[in-house]
Parts: sequence; structure tokens; C-alpha cells
Amino acid sequence: MNRYISTLRLGIALMLLMPFATFLTGSQYNAYGEDVKMLNLTANFTSFNFHVGQNFYIRLFNINTGMEVPNSRREMKITQQDFTVKFDSIPLAKEYWGMGFSFNVDFWVDVNNDDMYEPPPADHAWRVMIQNMKNDTSFSFMHNTNFVDVKWPAPPTAKLYVNFTDMSPHIGQTFHFRVWHQMSGEEHGRKSMVITGASFTVGFDDVEMGEAYNIDFYADLNKNDKYDPPPADHAWRIQIGNLMADSTVSFSHNTKFSDIKWPDSTLAGVENDIVSFPFLLRQNYPNPFNNSSLISFSLQDNQNVKIELFDESGQLVKNIMEGNLSQGDYQFEVNSFGLMPGIYYYRLNTGSSQETKKMIIIK
Repeated sequence: MNRYISTLRLGIALMLLMPFATFLTGSQYNAYGEDVKMLNLTANFTSFNFHVGQNFYIRLFNINTGMEVPNSRREMKITQQDFTVKFDSIPLAKEYWGMGFSFNVDFWVDVNNDDMYEPPPADHAWRVMIQNMKNDTSFSFMHNTNFVDVKWPAPPTAKLYVNFTDMSPHIGQTFHFRVWHQMSGEEHGRKSMVITGASFTVGFDDVEMGEAYNIDFYADLNKNDKYDPPPADHAWRIQIGNLMADSTVSFSHNTKFSDIKWPDSTLAGVENDIVSFPFLLRQNYPNPFNNSSLISFSLQDNQNVKIELFDESGQLVKNIMEGNLSQGDYQFEVNSFGLMPGIYYYRLNTGSSQETKKMIIIK
């Protein structure tokens, strides 16, 4: 994915820890002016034929600060044995032209196809160290079995909220909304609810920072329980670029509709964390977990609540609870007895609204 990399106060140069690595250098400037030099890093990977069809992840890690270089993560599916990953327009301030910037290039392949990092040999991971890079740099890396545990962390995230106002024309109608990544098309989360008031708030938690997203939503105006392009249903899109911190977007009802081409709902691959009337479902804790985890939620009023657990294919595997609950805060325990390690989805359903979140079981 193309990502904007914010101004760095340290520069970069090159030294490789791994075998089979060679490099070239160059340089360039851009509109920042004479006081900032823009650097590009190109990584050429070869002989990855054993990993064709698997997901590949890479990031830059600042050795000096001990922190990840902002917006440096890339992820892709390997489609051929030789491929290239580029990091464009890294700003290097003039006062650091002499010393350069040092970082690690960490990368790994999801060998066991479970969408999460596990230390080698479960997944295959490597590290290349780059020191004092002062000009554009290209390096080549040939696949080998000298694996390194790169201790891949979860990406930095932010909360994304939408405040809806003047929605009275759609009171009593079902409202659907989702957020998805502009470049990859991957869906982060979705929710459906019946609109009961003119104003309400939707919040998405754990949205990866530094990325651009679309927020799509529509009111089922003709009440046929499916999406129809406007004007049959009323639909809109909000575009969010470079989410860098917790953010709030305001939307007031209007007739500037968009055909958002709403996709069918699936449990697998959908991750929700939404604050909205009539309840708030929180992320289970701890997550991932081994033996047991707590699911907590808040009800705005009395509700008939059902919580169910599904596996990654969408198959129901456990009923966690069902019953009438009054307004307030609740916690329910879910245990992993009889369940295999992997990704699961728990869904809270009140009849008029439902929400789904992802949990991970490890053993």
C-alpha cells in the first residue's frame, strides 16, 4: 500500500545482517526545499517460490528511538517468486545528512495462514539492518532459512467516530454502515440498527493508523432488507485519508446520495467495534487468550440479549448467553474448552440491532 511517511528527524544508511543481500545507492530532492532530502528505499526479494499464495508483511523499525517508523507497514499476497517492495519519499532533515538514519527492516510470511504472527518456524521471518542511509537505497534479499523472531507487534490504531444529525427522515428504518480500506478493499467493520432518533453516534475502534478509509452507510428506505442504489435507498460515502489519531467526523442528512455498491454481509473477515444506540459492545479481554476471556457490554435500556460465538467460516459453535437484561453494564465469561486455536467472532443481538467482534484463541 502507498503510505505517507511523516517527517523523520533521523536519517538512514545501509548494513545487512542477513546473507545473500547486496545494495546500490542514489539520491534525490523534492518540494520540501534544500533543507530536506527525500529518500527512497527499494527492497528486491527473490526465490520466494515456496511462499507463493501466502501473505507477506514488512515494516521499518527505528533503531535509535525503538519505535516503528510511522506508516511504514506493507502487506501483500505473494503472487510470484520474485517481487519488489518500495518505501517512497522518506524525508531526511539537513542537520542529519551527515549521520543518516538507522532502522531494521522486519518482514515475515504467514506460513500457517492464520492471519497472525507466530515465531519461526511456524511463520518464516527475517530481519535486515540498515544503518546511516544518506541516499536512495536498493537492496536484494534471497530466501533462506536463517529465520529471526521479529516479535511482530499489532499495528498502531485509533478510534474513528461518526456523529449523525438531522436523520429524522429515516426514523424507523434500518440503517447500515461499514468502514473499509480504500487501497485493499478490506472491510474493517459494519453494523446494522433501527434508527430511533434524529441524532446518534457510531464509533469504530482499533482502526489502523496511517491508512485511508471509506465509510459507507445507507438507510433502507424501501424496507426490502437489501441494498438498492439511490434513490430507492438513500446512501452516502465519507472518505477518510491518513488516519493519524482518534478522529470524529460529523454528518448531517442531505440528498447528495452515492451508489456505494454495498456488498453482502459475511462474518468471516469482518471486525466491528462500534458505539451506537441501543448498546455498546466492547472488545473481549484478554485477547488473544488461552483459557478464558471476558465479554463486556452496556445497555441503554431493557433489552432481550443473545450472545453467540462463530468460527472463522461463520459456523455457530457456542451460545454464550441469552435472556432479558435491564439497563446497565454487564460481563460474561467465554472459555475455550472444546475449541481449537484460531479466529472466532462473537455477536451480540438484541433483535433490532446486532454487532460482531473478533477474538483469537491460542493454546
